[in-house]
Amino acid sequence: MPQEPLQSSEITRVAKAAVEVVQELGFTCCLFGSAACWYYGMRNRVPNDVDLVVMDDEHFDTEVIKRLIVGRNSNFYLVPARNPHDTFKVLWYRVGPRKKCKVDILLPGPELLSIPYIAAENLHYTRNSGMPLLPFLTLVLLKKPGKPDPQIRSRIFAGQRLWEPFRQTPPIVNFPALPTSTWARGQR
Repeated sequence: MPQEPLQSSEITRVAKAAVEVVQELGFTCCLFGSAACWYYGMRNRVPNDVDLVVMDDEHFDTEVIKRLIVGRNSNFYLVPARNPHDTFKVLWYRVGPRKKCKVDILLPGPELLSIPYIAAENLHYTRNSGMPLLPFLTLVLLKKPGKPDPQIRSRIFAGQRLWEPFRQTPPIVNFPALPTSTWARGQR
């Protein structure tokens, strides 16, 4: 039986718990993905997971960081990946007796999403909660599906439009069509 969708207060609780534990471990971190977009004001849907980028100078593996998180807070737990050939574990947060939220731990670097390393002083912090967020422009430029889709990559390499991955994601900001606007032609 599928669980009911998470509420915004539950996502906030999971995000705060994850950030708190990671910071207690001595890492700088920030929210990424739909949770960060939600904090920036994209309210068309409540996120269904929390993506956290851990700025790691020690070159820890994401699996080590997940185990450290589980060791610090008993509401976090690990489950094996769905595919039995995968060696990674999936990090979950126990929201309630029958409710859970997935927490993805990401690292900066060229692998997977090419997330840049960002120093703590360059992160954006929300006013009320102090939640660390990936800077807005970086988030907009990186906003694409959480896991690369091989079909999308093959279509891009086959010469189809580069923007195809962004069609799956609701727009964060509506930019004007610059090539046809008077501003783009230098006329004001």
